[in-house]
This record gives sequence, structure tokens and C-alpha cells, in this order.
Amino acid sequence: MDRFILSGSQEAKEEYMGKFIKENRILSYNIRVFTEPLKISDAREIKRMLGLKIDDKQKRLFIIESEPTIEAQNALLKTLEELSKESCIVFYSPNLLPTVISRCRTVNLGARKIEPKKEQVDQVMSLIGGLGEKRELYSILLFSDKWFQNDNIEDLQICARFALLSSISSRDYQKIKFSYRLLRALILPCSLILSNNLNKRIAIEKALIEEFVS
Repeated sequence: MDRFILSGSQEAKEEYMGKFIKENRILSYNIRVFTEPLKISDAREIKRMLGLKIDDKQKRLFIIESEPTIEAQNALLKTLEELSKESCIVFYSPNLLPTVISRCRTVNLGARKIEPKKEQVDQVMSLIGGLGEKRELYSILLFSDKWFQNDNIEDLQICARFALLSSISSRDYQKIKFSYRLLRALILPCSLILSNNLNKRIAIEKALIEEFVS
């Protein structure tokens, strides 16, 4: 039937799947939703259920809402390749292995609305201030300790972009320079984190230290 990755807000994903289920007339007892991180035992359960016979007129749907473990993703590779026409697997998380992404179709449900929180922006601006005052290593580690308690990679990129635009508007050339370098340093590790399940904190710290600490 299909295998795809949904990109967008939780509300948009639920709305899309509601329409998808209705349009394809998928019965509730043929829908399995995994809300917890998918483990290898869950991947095996999916394979087992796909092996069961189903009426030709019925459809079977598996919704994987949380980020699967690497082992579970690897276990699903052959399943994704050989998925039958009456079955569908949907991923809500974009944090998937490239080998999984290449086997799926990505459905973009709209760009995320960019509204950085004030406290997040303040943290990023504080980091930029520390970088400009020759306290690079201390500022990076202090920022990392605070940021990764609650906030995520997407918010970090948004706040770095917002900081650069704010610095340009205020014509603060010192902050423009460090805001630009910060945003540039984040691009590669953020994309790698989202596609390879890297440790977020370690990857970001490494990128910032390489960029700013001589």
C-alpha cells in the first residue's frame, strides 16, 4: 500500500491520518499505533502481523509515533521493501536512519511556525555574548547544560536564525559576526542528528568548540 514519513505538527499529522483512514476505509481493528519508542520486539511484532492473512478488500495500518531505536529500524528495512499492497507503515518522527528514509515517501504537512520563546532566545544571545568576550569554552558548556535540559535541535536553529536577524536589525556588527558563525556551525550537526540519531548534546558541543575554541 505505502510507507511514508509525516513532517509537520502533531495536529496536522492527526488530521492527515484521520482523512487517510477514512478515504482508505481502514477498520479500527486493522490499525496498530505505537506511541512508545519502537523497540526491536515491536518490529518483530509488526513483521508477524504482516504475515497474517487479511481479506483482499481490507487494509492494514501501522502508525509509529515515537522515534524508533536503531535496532528496530534496521529490523524493518526488509519489511519496508516488501510491504504488500494492503498494508501501510507511517512514521511520525523524522529522526530515522537514511536507509529507512530512502525506502519511504515524505509527506510535508506544512512548515513549522517560527515563534521562538523569549527564554530560548535569551539563552542563545547570552551564548553569543560570551563568545564575543573570549569566554568561548565556558560559554559553550554552560549553554549546553541549560539548553539540553528541555529544548530541542529545531528550536536551537530557529533561535540562532532569530539572533542573526536581530543583530542585523540593530547593526551590532560584533553580534552579527558571532550569530552568523553560530548558525553556520549548527547546520551540519543538526542535519546529521536528525538523520542519524546522533547524541544531540555531544554533536552540538563538538561543532561549537571546533568553530569557536582555538
